Amino acid sequence: MSAPLRVLLVEDYQTDAELIIRQLKRGGMDLDYERVDTPAQLKEAIERQDWDIIISDHNMPQFDAPSALRLVQASGRDIPFIVVSGTIGEEKAVAMMKAGAHDYIVKDNLTRLLPAVQRELREVELRRERRGMEKRLSLLNTCLVNLGSDSVENIKRLVQLCGEELGAAGAVFLRPDEDGRFRSDAWNIPVDHAPEACWKNCWQRIIFSPARVGVIHCTPECASSGAEKCTPSGTMLFYVGLDVTSKGETAGVLLLGYPEEPELRSQDREFLGILASAIGVEEERRKAVKELHDREEDLLRITENIQDLVGEIDESGILWYASPSFENALGYRREDLLGKPVFGLVHPDDRDRIYRDFLRGGRELNTIRVEFRCRHAEGHYLWMDASGSFLRDASGKFLGAVIGGRDVTDKRLAELALQESEAKYRSLVENSTDMIMRFDRFNRHLFASPSVFGIFPPGRGGCIGRSHRELEFPEEECAFWEDSIQTVFATETPFEMEIRLERESGHVDLNVRFFPEAGEEGGITSVLCVARDITKEKSTEAQLLQAQKMEAIGTLAGGVAHDFNNLLHTIMGYTDILLLGKKDSDPGFKELMEISRAAGTAGELTRQLLAFGRKVESKLQSTDLNTIITHLCKVLARTFPKMIRIDACLKEEGLMRVRADSSQIQQVLLNLAVNARDAMPNGGTLSISTENVTLGSEDLMRYPGVTPGKYVRLIVSDTGDGMDKRTMEKIFDPFFTTKDVGKGTGLGLAMVYGILKNHHGHIFCSSEQGRGTTFTIFLPVSTTFRGVEEPAAPRMLLAGTESVLLVDDEELIRDVTTKFLQDHGYSVRALASGEAAIEFYRNSHETVDLIILDLIMPGMGGRACLFKLLEINPNARIIISSGFGPAQIREEALDAGVKDFINKPYRAVDLLGAVRKVLDAREATVP
Repeated sequence: MSAPLRVLLVEDYQTDAELIIRQLKRGGMDLDYERVDTPAQLKEAIERQDWDIIISDHNMPQFDAPSALRLVQASGRDIPFIVVSGTIGEEKAVAMMKAGAHDYIVKDNLTRLLPAVQRELREVELRRERRGMEKRLSLLNTCLVNLGSDSVENIKRLVQLCGEELGAAGAVFLRPDEDGRFRSDAWNIPVDHAPEACWKNCWQRIIFSPARVGVIHCTPECASSGAEKCTPSGTMLFYVGLDVTSKGETAGVLLLGYPEEPELRSQDREFLGILASAIGVEEERRKAVKELHDREEDLLRITENIQDLVGEIDESGILWYASPSFENALGYRREDLLGKPVFGLVHPDDRDRIYRDFLRGGRELNTIRVEFRCRHAEGHYLWMDASGSFLRDASGKFLGAVIGGRDVTDKRLAELALQESEAKYRSLVENSTDMIMRFDRFNRHLFASPSVFGIFPPGRGGCIGRSHRELEFPEEECAFWEDSIQTVFATETPFEMEIRLERESGHVDLNVRFFPEAGEEGGITSVLCVARDITKEKSTEAQLLQAQKMEAIGTLAGGVAHDFNNLLHTIMGYTDILLLGKKDSDPGFKELMEISRAAGTAGELTRQLLAFGRKVESKLQSTDLNTIITHLCKVLARTFPKMIRIDACLKEEGLMRVRADSSQIQQVLLNLAVNARDAMPNGGTLSISTENVTLGSEDLMRYPGVTPGKYVRLIVSDTGDGMDKRTMEKIFDPFFTTKDVGKGTGLGLAMVYGILKNHHGHIFCSSEQGRGTTFTIFLPVSTTFRGVEEPAAPRMLLAGTESVLLVDDEELIRDVTTKFLQDHGYSVRALASGEAAIEFYRNSHETVDLIILDLIMPGMGGRACLFKLLEINPNARIIISSGFGPAQIREEALDAGVKDFINKPYRAVDLLGAVRKVLDAREATVP
């Protein structure tokens, strides 16, 4: 009966543990289990005994699954680790699997537990078997590496390794001798263990066994022959054996003795077969050594005083004779080389070639001559020029070869160095994208690489021996080359510069380096020129400089808008205070309303600057661009002149959604469309298209700053007047406009740039005068994210008597906000910094009903102040306000417990409504 499955449960609830055990038992498993719920208990349980599997809950009061997994891994035990939890999410589950957990199961779906346990038990068993086999193979490899030149001793060591690793009481290799008797190389079995009749019986039963590996039970006949005699390890009643082959013929039988019938696994049989093959190789080697020894007298007749290397190898490449010159030339002692493969001395890069020539020569030729590299005893390689004569017996069977060789290293290395140098130089010049030229003192071409003729028109044969002036190059280019070449001859020093060449297909920018070349007798005889096409690099550099300039301008615009917002807040606040309680007929009412409207218009300008500087929060939602474009095209068709045709080429099906603020994207399209209309006063076509694209690393040169990924590409193009290069460099600059005075603010395209950057998008412009303009926009594909929620409309209960703590670094904002709060009944304490607010609130938070906190302040800042306030009083009622701020900080604040958010500049009625809403919500929760 198989042993019960040992299960260690890391679980703090006994009922959950019982559910897991019940599920496993229901699958027919016999269990021996234990439950632990602390690190100490888990560590003690692992050290106390071996466990088949560990099943752990993810979250426990004193423990969790990641900590448990680390303890198990630190123990070094290979124990399957499965997480079973009712609360684990997908991210935590993936993290556990990456950390090394073997599976995770949701408690609501325990039906997966049994198959998972069965699978992991099979996997761990396979791993253990694989490690066992790897260990055996490692031992075998160590044994083979350490084998000596005595094949008989080598066979005994292999027999011993086989018996020890397969748990046998003894082992023996039987081989028939020339006289028909059996010779044995045994381990743990005395030489006189059994008579000849016993070994003959075993030999026949293994040789004629239908199975590859045979099992022999000692029958009464075998017992009478003495096969069951005791050994130092006990009585052997069973033998496991298989035949050992050499050159396709049976060379012997390998036998393992056991006192009880053994249970052999597949890996045991595999290991047995590997060892049998190794023994077969050694037996073949033993026979070869014997044959070579028989011929030793003939080989000794070869002169041992010759300086060239002389040796004899058999058909397998085993070296059986080496002249004394081997030691002089290669540094090896002859006894260290004899009986070993000579091809092991050949360089790996030459070995296959030499071995093929050797085998082919053995079949077809009488002699052979080859060159190869041979390893010296000190580790370096020598070039050998070797010739060989093949040996055959009377029947023509290939026996080996007599070889002779000499060291030709110096000659060969000199030849190879010259060939390599010429090949490298030729390859470098022929394949280089750089243009390589050589000039003489008279400015004539001495050499030109193939890459030259992509830029310089004359054919290769037509330029050698001729100067640029003779080739009728433009005067400006001829002067450049002549002055540069003569400068190098005069100064004998290299120099570098850049030049722009005008071609029909456009300009080409070159980086050109000139180097003096000295002759054999000294003095400068020629000038080497290396020119590189840097046109693309120059273009990319210009685009990057433009992007950096826009980032800097955006930062400046955002900062200016922030300060302007604070001034507007003060103007609007005091205007609202003066308007409160006034009627249309009161003196000054009309003027105050004009001030309020002007401040609102200024606020719109500020929002445009903030959009350009990416300081305004976008309400990002999963958006279909086609819907926005279709609606906009209907509006444009009704408002644009009839001579302008609007062509919308939209991807009808499968257009991916983007993360976008619909109103802001509509503003982008409207601004681009209006600019296109103004560029086509005599009519034309406005084209808008959408498509899905995937940008890779190869697109980065064409679209600098864009990261690889999936995008929706939006293209807006017109057939209008177009722009020159100087105008294109400034189109996204704030307040830059080509329109007449009073017809544009210059913020349209700047706002487009800012909105798209705020959407993590990218915009590129291409235009030529008289050929229209094209804007290419990339917007990232939508993924799951938290959208921006619309704030609820404030309740209009404005007055109150509660106490308010106001924290803002701007004095004017503190003054106006304090005034209209006090005018409506509130008690206000105004502070200028987060540090002062923390100190006051720590001592007096019981007296504060509401906190109004600016999000962007110097010093510790609004964010840090917010979390300090919540540490003092987690139930604090807080409203945060800001002209701009990262959306994630606002969401973080709302998640932390902030009750509302209000944008600057805000009107008195908006703030009073937000204050009343938060305070009334507090009162509604009081029982």
